[in-house]
Amino acid sequence: MQPGAVTFIKALKIWWSYAWRATVLTLLLVFLVGIVTIVFGIHLPHTVPPQPRLSPEEARQNLRRLLPLLVPYVLAAVIVRTYAMMWMLRTKWSNFSIQLTANGKDREPS
Repeated sequence: MQPGAVTFIKALKIWWSYAWRATVLTLLLVFLVGIVTIVFGIHLPHTVPPQPRLSPEEARQNLRRLLPLLVPYVLAAVIVRTYAMMWMLRTKWSNFSIQLTANGKDREPS
């Protein structure tokens, strides 16, 4: 199989293929996080009318409540986006597909 030229249309197809998959999986993740939040009664800081200013202590309290939730969410988002990338890499378009090839030291001798 000969490598083909990278054109704008092919790049757009690849981008769109990844973008919609990542969006669908991210929406699913956000939905699941919402369900977990409701089931376990985790109370996230809610929006309130603008206040003159948060005291440093209030800001620290809000950060302490959010930080433990942020780390697992970021890790889950990385996993979801990686899965979307793997899903996209297995896609076969009408006139091309993506093939991963080894280069440099990783290349097996023929």
